[in-house]
Amino acid sequence: MEIANRIETGIADGTYPIGAALPREVDMSSEWGVSRNTVRAALAKLSDAGMVRRIKRKGTIVQSRLAVQPHRLEMSAIEGLRQYVRSTRLTLLSRGSARSPQSLSAFIPIPPDRRWQVMRGVRHAADGGPPVATIKFFVDARFADAAAQYGNTDGLLYEVIESMHGVRAARFDILIRAARLSAGEAKLLACPVSTPAVQMIESVFTQEGELIEFGSLLVPQDRLRLSYSLQIPPPRV
Repeated sequence: MEIANRIETGIADGTYPIGAALPREVDMSSEWGVSRNTVRAALAKLSDAGMVRRIKRKGTIVQSRLAVQPHRLEMSAIEGLRQYVRSTRLTLLSRGSARSPQSLSAFIPIPPDRRWQVMRGVRHAADGGPPVATIKFFVDARFADAAAQYGNTDGLLYEVIESMHGVRAARFDILIRAARLSAGEAKLLACPVSTPAVQMIESVFTQEGELIEFGSLLVPQDRLRLSYSLQIPPPRV
């Protein structure tokens, strides 16, 4: 669509910077000699791609320089997580070590004063395109060698720990909550600061209830479609 391409080019070259309002529909219609319906259709296309957002009494606001197709995550069991890993590409940005973080202790029973291997990175759709999520994971320091292998395999992190150390993971918890992007996260994801997002807080426990791995995945809300399929047991006779 020609009008959508013009606006997208203006966003990419900074004519319409992130956080700024686009010209009014009537003004773009007049400038480019097209109907307002044509302009509306172009804006709807850019909105679906996550590049602009309509805000009441403010107009159409630029929110990303990059067109993003929402990443669909379906889970009926742990296989859903494996599918997510296979359908995205992980780029690790840093590795290090740290003590138990306070930021996630409100959601996970994290033992105090324990050392953890920490990994930060971003996930992209496997077929390319802009990033769809930031990740930050903590692994018990005893399994530093397994943490070092993460990113070089298609498996889940706890599966790498299992294969290298024989530790059996028995429970995988996920907490989903609303969040907003910090300045650093927004920069990595090419979004405005404070963009609404979905935070998935994950934790893995052994059969004895010991926490061996946990972390957070942060996705702008317009880049994720989450669905569950639950099997309903037959009625008891």
